[in-house]
Amino acid sequence: MLKRFLIILIPLFLFSPTFAVGYNVNFGLNTGITECVGGENIQKNVNVWDADKHYFDYFNAGGYITTDFVLTHRFSLETGFSYKLLNLHYTTTEENFYGNDVCHINYSVIQMPVMAKYIFPIIKSAEIINSINLGAGLNVSYIVGKQVYSDSMTNYYGNFITPKFNIGAVLKATYSHKIGPGYAFIGLNSEIDFIPHSYSINERKVNIGNTLSINPVIGYKFIIYEDKNLAKITEKNKRIRDLVVK
Repeated sequence: MLKRFLIILIPLFLFSPTFAVGYNVNFGLNTGITECVGGENIQKNVNVWDADKHYFDYFNAGGYITTDFVLTHRFSLETGFSYKLLNLHYTTTEENFYGNDVCHINYSVIQMPVMAKYIFPIIKSAEIINSINLGAGLNVSYIVGKQVYSDSMTNYYGNFITPKFNIGAVLKATYSHKIGPGYAFIGLNSEIDFIPHSYSINERKVNIGNTLSINPVIGYKFIIYEDKNLAKITEKNKRIRDLVVK
């Protein structure tokens, strides 16, 4: 099912957006923290703020490639693919739950965000040089491969987290600056799953709830295609700027 989905989507993703004002390809890296939210059997998340933290047990790390379908100078749609290695680090509410100590789960996900983005220009001359970009939308995720569970007494490797497919919300804010042929950007990305996760190991089921990720992002945007009308407007802005400077 996933293979068919990718076979259909990738050609559309790469070759379809010629109707737009333009389109840009974004490459980025993200790393941050993932927490369990609203889990019935989660007592607390053990993360960077806790005294009994384990360094790097609560971080997630990954990267992504997305495309902006530029519809106007201020508005675009963004979609693409991302990969993340997630780490959950928590304690359970009852001793009979698996396990009796700090629990750690490690697994990988691929995601497909679909966001609407709005651009707030900060400096504008021949083109927008600096801007703040705000995006919001949906995020489809799929757990790939097997998951790893460990606590002070147990290690387990297998497919134990359900559901594998999930859908959630994504919010993204970035600041971009014109460098070379494209734009460098830095910002913050936040995601939450709508469908609560659970797992069962040796017939002991634990409801870990929704997962919330907060990730700083850094990357670069390449301008692949720009409509001729947009180029004319850009050149007009340049001439106006030159006249004003003189």
